[in-house]
Amino acid sequence: MHDNNLDVLERTRRGVPVHLATVDLPHGVAVGDVTSESAVVWTRAAGPASVHVEYTLDPTFSRTRRANPEVVTGETDFTTTVRLTDLRPNRVYYYRVWALRGHESAMSYETPAGATTGKFRTAPAPDREESVSFVWSGDTYGQGRMPPYRVPHWMEVLNPDFFLYEGDTIYADHESPALPDGSPETVDDYRAKYREMREEATNLRSLLESTSIVAIWDDHEVGNDWAGTVEPRLPAARQAFTEYWPIDDHPAVTGEDDHRLYRSFRWGKAAELFVLDDRQYRDDNAKPDGPEKTMLGDQQREWLKASLAGTDATFAFVASTTSLSSISSDAAERDSWASGDSKTGFEHELRELVEFIHEHVDATVVWLTGDRHFARFTSYDLDHDGSPEMYEALASPIGAAPRDPGDDEPDPTFSPTVHYEEGGKYERGEFYNFGYVEVDGDVATVSYYDKVGERRCRVSIRADADGPPTVVTLDDDSRRTPLDAVADVFRRLTGR
Repeated sequence: MHDNNLDVLERTRRGVPVHLATVDLPHGVAVGDVTSESAVVWTRAAGPASVHVEYTLDPTFSRTRRANPEVVTGETDFTTTVRLTDLRPNRVYYYRVWALRGHESAMSYETPAGATTGKFRTAPAPDREESVSFVWSGDTYGQGRMPPYRVPHWMEVLNPDFFLYEGDTIYADHESPALPDGSPETVDDYRAKYREMREEATNLRSLLESTSIVAIWDDHEVGNDWAGTVEPRLPAARQAFTEYWPIDDHPAVTGEDDHRLYRSFRWGKAAELFVLDDRQYRDDNAKPDGPEKTMLGDQQREWLKASLAGTDATFAFVASTTSLSSISSDAAERDSWASGDSKTGFEHELRELVEFIHEHVDATVVWLTGDRHFARFTSYDLDHDGSPEMYEALASPIGAAPRDPGDDEPDPTFSPTVHYEEGGKYERGEFYNFGYVEVDGDVATVSYYDKVGERRCRVSIRADADGPPTVVTLDDDSRRTPLDAVADVFRRLTGR
């Protein structure tokens, strides 16, 4: 990560000298971990080069700022991240990235034709009443489902403020042309899977150029159901993951701990997003559940509790790649929070978190989950008074094999009420899906969209309201079309 000194673009720059070669950026660009004043730009060059980044509030690029160029080498597979600072809150920024090779390639020249462009919105300041929207899903390029995928296109149509990529961004342990045996061991094996994903998933590349991303891993970035405390491939897989996603390792975002991936992002008074790492600190799944067993590790768990208790945001969104009530994997080694009827799982730790939320957290808590390859919205009435204390919104997959939620009975421990679920096969074939969250004042609306841009369900949550959420499904609503999604964006942007 490079925290750059920034300079104002001079009015006149000389053209790129003929002895310098322009180097392709074959996997596009991305911006991640955006705050009200900072952002991280990512790209990968096709070979050794100096990478240049300029950015501006002006879509015509008539006045821009530039970051100090960064030299990329094979040590990072020619990837780089460039940190932008001193940004203004709640503004749309436009940026361009290009790479040059040759003597004095790091000098400042005119922007060459063909530079790759993108845009992103910075977060509103914590004290500002501003609406916020974002999309989330996960599970791509696995189980024989090859890109490009349609879901990212419809995510982009909704013009979200950011995209929460909720794990299984690759399936490193599944066969594909990049790794025919599906058995990764080295950092180069994992890098090959990320390159393959970016090369083939053109709709994903387009989405990443249109908004910012918050990325976290789940199991298939390393191997099925892995636990960091016993996984020997963790260092290689982690290196590739952080090389290929724009994750801000500045202490202001991820603290002083090496390799930390859990972090939080504030978006105005409306929302704060808490991103959990369910993998790196996890005990062996086969270990019997009990007070000493942990998925998060002591430090992350206490960080989450303190952060949730301390936030004054209206809504606290907790991104956990592991579902709260959907039971995962064999009873002898549960991979899920929920244990079902087994002696494994991580239910003791979840109970500690749930009881803490009930007693100490003022914000309305919505867990955002993935992994299970179907869509489901659940509320939890912890004290059985008719008003839920927290919610779980589960969405996935983008492009892996869908499952039928009817084969997945929720664990009853915390009295979940399922308001909507859909998956497996439906009238358009396999059910790929994503979630879309809009927060405006004291109302959060969670919508589910399918692979053709049709809204399948809409749930309205009013902060601190008495009674259950308002749920509208396709059975109650007129059938949605892709054009309806476009119309929703138009009305949101114009107020009509």
